Amino acid sequence: MSNTDQHFAMYMNDMRSPKFEQLTLVATGTEDELWKLIHDETVDFYREDRPNGLWWGKRFRKGGPLEWFNKSTLEIRPAR
Repeated sequence: MSNTDQHFAMYMNDMRSPKFEQLTLVATGTEDELWKLIHDETVDFYREDRPNGLWWGKRFRKGGPLEWFNKSTLEIRPAR
């Protein structure tokens, strides 16, 4: 079975969560589909201000399915 036929799951960390080690299932599909989603949603780094004077640093498209996830915690692994 090739990677294009095998089912994969993508887990990432939601930046709004205080638990950095807790990953959330974000998407499933073939490995190629998941890498395409990441590629299509990736944008240049931008900051979004918060009401408390702090800011969010984001690397995914605003309003997209990956907006609130940290790119550095990305994991793609075979689905069970």
